[in-house]
Amino acid sequence: MDATQPTPSPPLSFTIAPALAATYDVTVIDLLRAHGCIELVVTSAVIHQPSLSSSSSSPSPSPPRLLLIQRAAHDAYPNVWETPGGSADPLPGVRVVAEAARELWEETGLRATAATALVDSHTWMIDGDAARVCLKLAFLFEVEQGGDADGELGVVLNPDEHQSFVWVTEEEARMNRCGNVDIIWSFHNQKDLALAAFDVQRQQQQQNKY
Repeated sequence: MDATQPTPSPPLSFTIAPALAATYDVTVIDLLRAHGCIELVVTSAVIHQPSLSSSSSSPSPSPPRLLLIQRAAHDAYPNVWETPGGSADPLPGVRVVAEAARELWEETGLRATAATALVDSHTWMIDGDAARVCLKLAFLFEVEQGGDADGELGVVLNPDEHQSFVWVTEEEARMNRCGNVDIIWSFHNQKDLALAAFDVQRQQQQQNKY
């Protein structure tokens, strides 16, 4: 699916779940200071398309789907698929979770309303140097519901960075294929992150029942 438009208006403010705020509602600078070996922080925003309600033509609700975006053909890592995200700027006042929301808006036009959970946290060495470590943090977000008549969220890509998007089910993520699109994952555990997001969503749904 393709959709590229001019940059949308800035994101709205959003809430952060207390369990997240205690650890990650901090500045990028403070996070780096607290973990001396970490040189770079990367954040990612995970978005699920809400399940559509059942109807007479489709008695069962649709399964939850996760947003993946495809890097532009002219990108340094062309044509691979990932969740929205990027490097967090270590500037005064810039906060970790807010950086994920910023990347979400800049790359997809979706505006966060709530950060609800940590999906994944992992590190890797930069250029194989144990003294230079990158930390990636992926957060689950809820977004403004401004989609079309079919209930789709209105994704607007930045053509300088991404060229296409898909909404994948858990099974499609496992099979690396959505419709006629082959999912070639970007680097550093991206598929595992996507599958973990479905687990986190299930846990949240179970908790909301009680």
